[in-house]
Amino acid sequence: MTPVEDLEIIELSAADRDLIPSIAKTVCRAFNNDPLIRWLRPHGDDWAQLGESTMKFQCRRIQRSLLRGRVFVTRPKRGVKPASPPRSSPQTADRAAAGQAPIAAVGIMYPGHKGDAPKALAQLRFFLVEFFDPAPDTGGDMERVGIMIKNHDRIEATAKKLAGGRPTRYIEVVAVDPTYQGKKLGGRMLQYMLEADGAAEGGNPVYLECTQSSNVGFYERYGFEVVEESELSGGPSQGAKTGEDSVKLWVMMKRR
Repeated sequence: MTPVEDLEIIELSAADRDLIPSIAKTVCRAFNNDPLIRWLRPHGDDWAQLGESTMKFQCRRIQRSLLRGRVFVTRPKRGVKPASPPRSSPQTADRAAAGQAPIAAVGIMYPGHKGDAPKALAQLRFFLVEFFDPAPDTGGDMERVGIMIKNHDRIEATAKKLAGGRPTRYIEVVAVDPTYQGKKLGGRMLQYMLEADGAAEGGNPVYLECTQSSNVGFYERYGFEVVEESELSGGPSQGAKTGEDSVKLWVMMKRR
């Protein structure tokens, strides 16, 4: 494992496709026990098992983020030898990602930069792949996914209203691999994302959806405030592995 002090944070481009499996691993491992994910996937396998369908879905999701948003990752500083990936069995890791270690921390923010012609061409290719080879999350409950999307659309409208007409940014992911949690890497990633967008010293309002009460204080330390609390409920509960019929969200915003 590369020491935290030997890691730096960079923003990726759409050309950095070779890192997608490693990013997907980190997101799966970091959010395996997230209340929202467990509520959305009442009958699904744990994300941490890195099953083939899970990895295909997550890799496709990261690819979409590279095209439409901004993706930030940690990497060893120049001159520092990367740590060797942990061993994994074919039963628990997607073959396309085998041999690649998870990235220490990942951040995803929307929207991305506009007017990038190469990215536009890549989006066209991505659309064709999505059409001919879809990659759904087979463990997700579509009724609950629909409830979440409807709620997110409402939250987005609220955020825009609170922003007073200014463009907003949405932080979708701040993920730290379990092997690096508790080392203040999440804070470094969040601060880097805010500074990269010009939001740390002033700029466009940024909002996010916090899914755990224990993380509210973390975001407050970076200038976010709770602007709404909401609860998602509905969908099937009989036979659900998690036993969770609802999930609470804290909508938080960093305003100017």
